[in-house]
Amino acid sequence: MPPLSTQQPPQIETPNYLLRTTVAVLALALVGTASYFGYESYKKTRPVNKKPNQTYLNLKQNESFREAQAALIRKDYEAALANYKKVPYGDTSEYSFLQHEIATALLNINRMQGIDAFSNIIASPSINSQTKGYAVNALARTYSSSHEQNILDTLKKLSLGWSTLTPTPPLIQDFIAAESYNDAYITLLEIGSAYYPIMDSEMRLAFAYAKKARDAKNKNNTKDFELYKQKAVEKIKSGDSDPNNTKLSENLSWMLPLALNRKAMTLELLQYLGENTEDPAYYFEQALNLSKIQNINVQPFIIFHYSTFLMKTGGNTQKITSLLQQIVQYKDTSDVTAFKEFTKNAYKNNEVINIQDLDALAKIYPPFGEIIR
Repeated sequence: MPPLSTQQPPQIETPNYLLRTTVAVLALALVGTASYFGYESYKKTRPVNKKPNQTYLNLKQNESFREAQAALIRKDYEAALANYKKVPYGDTSEYSFLQHEIATALLNINRMQGIDAFSNIIASPSINSQTKGYAVNALARTYSSSHEQNILDTLKKLSLGWSTLTPTPPLIQDFIAAESYNDAYITLLEIGSAYYPIMDSEMRLAFAYAKKARDAKNKNNTKDFELYKQKAVEKIKSGDSDPNNTKLSENLSWMLPLALNRKAMTLELLQYLGENTEDPAYYFEQALNLSKIQNINVQPFIIFHYSTFLMKTGGNTQKITSLLQQIVQYKDTSDVTAFKEFTKNAYKNNEVINIQDLDALAKIYPPFGEIIR
């Protein structure tokens, strides 16, 4: 459905939970099997923005949009929000893009308001499926970064408002029924994939399924082991198809190093599970090289996973040291601050695997050990 015919500053609607819940329950009762079997047909006809970069370039011609983008980069989210609301839009793609940017600014101002805004994107009939895929990705990343139960409870409540507008109501039911973090996270990403298989989400799913395959192997569950291993391989292929032109799109390129890092981590785990794959080191290097091209000083999480991979596969300590030195060099930046929070939580929550890796890396380069606790 096209955007409103009268151009107005994009607004995020406040959800009416009672109304949405009532509509959702009735809809779920009616759709059931028909919706499930209609999904393949939907995938072939759902509206998408075929040239995501062109939409961005069109909007970039507007001064308010450029000011909003600049404000977002310098983390002045209030200014970004105010300027995004001034930008006129010409079609569904531009309207959709602006709604996503508004939600991004809101998420950084107030997390719950941002979650609500992204949920409204998913529920809106006026926003294209590609943007819905990005909105679900943003919600999944928000949940993944905190693991907080209150965020999951909120997302489950909000998802009732998505059900009449999603291609997969059964996935909504699975998400609401999910009890563990992993099940909720995977199902949420699969909802996003049903809208549009963006590269970051597909690689996140690949890694999540590879971990489930590892767990099944440890339990000698051959059936689940083969199932999840195959799912991981399929998601890598889906992510590699790069349907959003991530590599070519100025506004999407920031996601590529992180997606390549997930791919490398998945390949590493699949090799451990006996699968013949591409070399994980190649994609770790690609991720770091692209970060440098994008003028990112340090990618601590990529460095951590790459260093761990090198350590476990007999890589030379000089290479590992040179990588860890970058984290120490930028230890006072916001990127490394987030990494330090992750490491401190690992020790606090007794995350055995992460602790073992962190301690082993600290022995190789002691200054790294001084900042991770």
